[in-house]
Amino acid sequence: MNIGIFAGPDTGFGDTIRTKKITEFLSEKGYGVVNLNFGGTSQVNKVQPQLPRLFKFTKSIFASISFFDHVYLLRLSKNLEKKLQRKRIDILQCETTVPAYIGSLALKHRKTPLIFDMHGLSAEQAVMEGKSTSMVDYIRKIQTTTLKSAHHIFAVSDLHKEYLQSVVEGEKITVIPNAGEVRPPFTKSEENINVVYGGIFAYWENIQTYIQSTTLNADERINFYLLGDGPLKGTIMNIIKSLNAPVKYLGKLSRKKAMDFFDKCHIGALTSTTDIARQIACPIKFFDYLSSGLAVLSEDVGWWPQVVRDHDVGLVVKQNSPADLYEGIHHLVNDSQKRKQMSQNAQKLISGEYNWRKQLSKMEKVYNSLT
Repeated sequence: MNIGIFAGPDTGFGDTIRTKKITEFLSEKGYGVVNLNFGGTSQVNKVQPQLPRLFKFTKSIFASISFFDHVYLLRLSKNLEKKLQRKRIDILQCETTVPAYIGSLALKHRKTPLIFDMHGLSAEQAVMEGKSTSMVDYIRKIQTTTLKSAHHIFAVSDLHKEYLQSVVEGEKITVIPNAGEVRPPFTKSEENINVVYGGIFAYWENIQTYIQSTTLNADERINFYLLGDGPLKGTIMNIIKSLNAPVKYLGKLSRKKAMDFFDKCHIGALTSTTDIARQIACPIKFFDYLSSGLAVLSEDVGWWPQVVRDHDVGLVVKQNSPADLYEGIHHLVNDSQKRKQMSQNAQKLISGEYNWRKQLSKMEKVYNSLT
């Protein structure tokens, strides 16, 4: 069976990581995988080297509907349709909303099944990012259109599926959460306790709460780290400077270097806003922390705090409260036995349930039902 994978630009963050893991899994399982991605030196079978502005969610020069963005997407869909005609694609799987919409246009007159791997809620994320009403409305329109035209949809959480069922029937949706790597146990030094936030610097990550919590610390055993990059990097750096926060910024590391650094840490901070797009989200950083045996200190947002509680892999604290976040850090630092047990539970949870191979294997059942 040949699976065409069609995705957006390589960001290096969650969307790209998930797409890469899917491609690797399908190749390992013996599927024929045809990458149909936009640009990027590592991608093959390019559809169009130039990216439409809609992929960057930038505002059109027109105040109302983004006419030229739409024309460009139609043009891309024609390019994709031509490639699909030359390839023996049994199923087209599109990663995130805009590629899925283009895929639906390309398959309008073809019988090839379309799978929409949704990752999140693009329209709701655009609201979080403060995009114009016209752009949000346009993204919501193509999101809804694609949901209805797709043969099947992959959601990232049960809450995501529940939210989508106001648009499409539940039988059309399979929940395939993100996951982590099965890594060998790593002996962590107890001389100093390393606390880390690693991921994208965006509004919905609420990183300022983590930074503010570090200013409450008077324990010399604790080291605070920050790694990653994103649109709010300048703002985050200014907050650290203005508060004189004891946070060491390591920059944006390669995925391997980031995971190697997590292996040396003890506690992973997972902060978040309460926007709907975050409540249904499935942060890859959560599973990265677990993979490296970190006790997760999570704000009480979304579905993952229940995983933390049910499997005793960390603590859940009040959202947007630096004092509560630091109290949780301090508690974990001072209860080394509990922290070590949480670390073991974390790696056990990844090896048993939330690893990429187990979660992505759910895709095969869907493929077989569509062909």
